[in-house]
Amino acid sequence: MTRSTQALLRVTKRTLGCAGLLAAYLLLFSLIVDVAIVVVNRRVEAGAYRRPCHGRTFHQPYPVLVVSRSKGGNYTAVIVEHSQLEYYCSGLKDYSFIIPPDKQGGMSRQVARQKAAMPLMPPGRFEVRQLKDGRQAIEVVSISSWGRSEHYRYVSWYEASSRAIVPEYYSWIRDSSTFMAAVLCGIVPYTLAWLIGLAGYSRWRRRRSRLTSSELHGSALE
Repeated sequence: MTRSTQALLRVTKRTLGCAGLLAAYLLLFSLIVDVAIVVVNRRVEAGAYRRPCHGRTFHQPYPVLVVSRSKGGNYTAVIVEHSQLEYYCSGLKDYSFIIPPDKQGGMSRQVARQKAAMPLMPPGRFEVRQLKDGRQAIEVVSISSWGRSEHYRYVSWYEASSRAIVPEYYSWIRDSSTFMAAVLCGIVPYTLAWLIGLAGYSRWRRRRSRLTSSELHGSALE
């Protein structure tokens, strides 16, 4: 094997090694960002970044759950935008903001499948906590999609009685904003940790190579 061939093989090996390291770096970083997005979204829905409602004027959609009952006694639950409540409820004869405890399972499936068409908001989910005097503390999450990857999450917290609600908190987040925050906050410590790991691995390999060379030299002397 000629020297030029050996040099080409060494360069090819180093190039493939660098490409493999870069691919591993990007893959692991993308996984970390995906996990960070899930964690932040769950924290938003858990109320970590919620803000108090001052009055009833909102600068973004505020989802409210409305329950109606037909003449046959069938219940229907939908998520309605707060500014459209009066308009939507004016067309209902029998409605309430209270969620019957024995109907929550079926209503959860209904709101998860609903289609967005004003005044109805995109599909979502809700959680209910029973309070005194028949009132309920309700959290509603509505998730809208723009394209294949962009999602907006609108979260509301309010107290509900039969025909009235008292908005307490609200929050919203966009997946692209979460992604950028995860990238900006994570890329520096992640890169430093990666470089420290590579430096440690490189040092271990050199030490191992020296030990192996010493052992071979000792065997040759014997």
